[in-house]
Amino acid sequence: MLLLMLILVAIYIVFIFFPSQKKTIPKPALAADQPIGVEHIDWVARQLGAAAVSNNPSTGRPAIVEIVVTPDDQRFNIVIDSGVITTAAGGADNPDVRVIGGREVVEELLSASDFIAAAKDLDSRDKIHVEAFRGTEFLEAMGYTQLYARYGRSA
Repeated sequence: MLLLMLILVAIYIVFIFFPSQKKTIPKPALAADQPIGVEHIDWVARQLGAAAVSNNPSTGRPAIVEIVVTPDDQRFNIVIDSGVITTAAGGADNPDVRVIGGREVVEELLSASDFIAAAKDLDSRDKIHVEAFRGTEFLEAMGYTQLYARYGRSA
């Protein structure tokens, strides 16, 4: 019984004096003459809350998103597997959704002081386009529709 009490006290002390910190990734700089890179798309995806999109509940397949930056048609793919985001250059094979936006979208999101407000504003001005390749039920089961709703969009 004493051992159990000591363990509980230790756990309490750890949570009070050493609270967990959310790991943050520094915002990458983007110069006017610099191409958009994986680090920029990865940072934006994390800020959007992409880690909340889950694997397919039926098959376990990870979520796959393709990002297209116009007008240069730069393509990136984001795989979200059990909350772990992996971003790479190049198009995605069989994505769930494709998000299309111009360079100015990435620039505005990187420079915004209020990321969520900037994302909602860009969406309301039709600067961001989303193409869904799966049905609403599928998107809902994986958490896409909840993510869209955060920014005022419906599936």
